[in-house]
Order: sequence, then structure tokens, then C-alpha cells
Amino acid sequence: MADVKQGGVARRITNVAFVGDLTAKATLEIETLTSVITFLTNEVKASTEKLDLEKDRDLKKKISERFANYEPQIKQEYSLLLPGFADKYDKAWQAVDETEECRSQVDALLSLRSIRALEDNNDNPLNAIDVLVEWLKGEIGKNHTQNQKGFSESAVRFFIFKEFARCNVFPNIK
Repeated sequence: MADVKQGGVARRITNVAFVGDLTAKATLEIETLTSVITFLTNEVKASTEKLDLEKDRDLKKKISERFANYEPQIKQEYSLLLPGFADKYDKAWQAVDETEECRSQVDALLSLRSIRALEDNNDNPLNAIDVLVEWLKGEIGKNHTQNQKGFSESAVRFFIFKEFARCNVFPNIK
């Protein structure tokens, strides 16, 4: 585990305990990301409501204007997670193999859920990210516990940060 300290705020970056070889760890991380995506796609498929949200996908504006007070922490945590998870994120989406329409519905679901989390946390994106991570951990943990498999909290955290960068988490509403 590593502590990331910036601006008086400490964020925990947790890594899966290194057991066995790198392949086992990478497999667990991909399985975790796939579980998150599968959960979200199942949520979308179970809903009869079509979600639609017009967004401005300007990441620089979002970080430097909306979340200027949190910019260093957001950039630092994402930059720590990115090298270990970028390719695994893509592999997980390939494994799920959903349509573009389903993926756009997942994007909208994340947008709406994250807006609610942000509002509930007084527009503090770091606290809202923690809430989203806990929500997803709880949901995928149900399945992983039944199968007696663990999951990677860092992978869940990366998923939220990646969707933040894609402007699906805390979107700029047009």
C-alpha cells in the first residue's frame, strides 16, 4: 500500500497483495474490471428506462475549472493508477463485448449516479469517488464472495478514475 499525500489530503491507493506471479495478479485485476462492467451492463439491461444525458467532454475544463481545488490530488492518483490498468481496462471491455448502445447507457448510468454522489458530498469529487468505489465494491463483492474469489480494489478505483477522464463520472452538463 502507498499513501498519496497532496494538499493535506491523504488518499489510500491499495494494491492487491502480491501472491504468486504477475499473471495471477493481472488476471484478478482484469476479472475485477470485467465484473464491474458486467454489473453495470446488467443494471442497464434490467432497466426499461433509456438514459440520455448531453455532456461536454472537456476534461481540462472539468479539472481546472470545476475541480480546481482538487486538481493535484485527482491528477496524482490517476497517474499512479494509469500505468498498471490502462490495458486491463480495454481487455475487460473486450471480454464483455457489449454493443455501443449498451455502452452509452452504461456511460449515462455512471453519469447520473456520479452526479448524485457529488451532490451528496458537497461537490467534493474525492469523497464522491470514494462513495462510487464503495458502491461498486459492494455490488461486485457479492458475486466474488459467493465464488470465494477476491477482487482488486485498485482496479475498481481505476475504473472510476478512467470514467472520470472519459467524462462519464461527474460530467460537464451542457
